Amino acid sequence: MTWPFENDTSAITKKIAKNDIDKNRVKKVFSLATIVFATALLMMLAMFESGYETTKDRMAEGQPQVVFYDLSQQQIELLYSEENIESIKVTETENGYDASITIVDATKMTQYGFSSAVDNISSKYDIHHVRRNDLFMDSLPNGGLLNQKNMVLMGVAIFIIIVSALVIYNVFYLSVVNQVRNLGSFVLSE
Repeated sequence: MTWPFENDTSAITKKIAKNDIDKNRVKKVFSLATIVFATALLMMLAMFESGYETTKDRMAEGQPQVVFYDLSQQQIELLYSEENIESIKVTETENGYDASITIVDATKMTQYGFSSAVDNISSKYDIHHVRRNDLFMDSLPNGGLLNQKNMVLMGVAIFIIIVSALVIYNVFYLSVVNQVRNLGSFVLSE
């Protein structure tokens, strides 16, 4: 009930409330869009990394881990008796033989352990021409390239999170500032 000396402000109050609800909808839409966009970017980054690692591992699967070049027949026979070698594929070349090998439990080794195993075999049988499979080496733990790539991806993910947080903070900050202004004008009008 309004007294004869009071103004009827119910229409203005309803209009302010309706405008506030509309502004809150916009705030919620922007906040939700920012959260969805940031989540999508982070998921895309994680899926890209996972797909890249899977592809790299599958490519390294069918290839030899190490190739020894320019071997003699005696060195080939000794390699066949080596207990640390899982499989050998020998091809004859102009300079002798090439042996493509895989080492026992190499996928469970670190890069340093794998290199040590290859160096032990090559020094044991006096093999001078050795080529390690770089793709396989990069798939092992303690890889310099692997760690650098992970650091870059973590940096990008942190950047996306910070930018998203700033956008959401600004949306809420502007909303609070507008509400303070509206409440201040509402209090002053009474």
